Amino acid sequence: MVEQMSIKNDWDLCKENWLESRRSDNTRRSYDHALGEFLLFFKVLPEQITRQHVRDWANELKRRGLKSSTICSRLAAISSFFSFACNEYQVQSYGAWIPLCENNPAELKSIRPRIVRFAESRALSTAECKQLLAQCDLSKISGQRDYVLLRGYMILGRRNSEWRLAKVCNFEVNDGKVFFRWAGKGKSDELIMVPESLWKNLQEYISNSGGRLIEDYIFRGRSGDGPISDKRVGAVVTRYARLAGIKGRLRVHDLRHTAAMLRRENGADVEEIRDFLKHSNLAVTQIYLHRLERNFDNRGEEISRLVY
Repeated sequence: MVEQMSIKNDWDLCKENWLESRRSDNTRRSYDHALGEFLLFFKVLPEQITRQHVRDWANELKRRGLKSSTICSRLAAISSFFSFACNEYQVQSYGAWIPLCENNPAELKSIRPRIVRFAESRALSTAECKQLLAQCDLSKISGQRDYVLLRGYMILGRRNSEWRLAKVCNFEVNDGKVFFRWAGKGKSDELIMVPESLWKNLQEYISNSGGRLIEDYIFRGRSGDGPISDKRVGAVVTRYARLAGIKGRLRVHDLRHTAAMLRRENGADVEEIRDFLKHSNLAVTQIYLHRLERNFDNRGEEISRLVY
């Protein structure tokens, strides 16, 4: 039998390794919070957790009024931790290496509430995109930054952290074309071509804001050298949406949806969109587009002009 203190240290080390294995800073923070809140609620050690604990936690989150998608993400974080303990972290016991954990108590899908994928997705129309960008005051450095930041999301379709954490070294020129190198969710580096007009916007912003070294972040936050924060980007999107008169909630991720729909409206097929978004399979992209396209009823507009 391994002593209690040794077990606790092993679980702490397992947690550190697990968090380090997450590629995104946002994921690390949200996973750490989700697991910590769960363990604190029951006041037990990880090795004492059972499936009933997880079921009770799911019910507690429902009682608190959290959305199904939020509950699923919290439970997914817990499941990810125990899966790591079962499959990727080993400890020595009586001269042999064994998994720290034998079973994942959070792996049961029946525990998680059913959610409709992309149910809250929305995309801006071309007119709304122009309205949003028109709110940026280009006479100010902050306005120039916000303009390039928002326009980049709309054109490149990258996730929040993939674009806001862009560095000078992430851009490369090949045969006269500029490419942005990024690492997606659990994926190796990817390249996407940067349109000439967006590259010009970037160069002007960098030049007007004091230049950058090769390892510097493009989009600076209030601290000066560090990157603009996730929270700040969200506030930027919300503020400009309000100024532009765009109704309803607009999230940073909705600009990724917008990028996909703009391509779709310009003739891109489902396979092109899948490759652009780097979805795992075509079915995911089909569901994604179906949800978004419900909001664009162009036929209805045409018919309304005939029947009046």
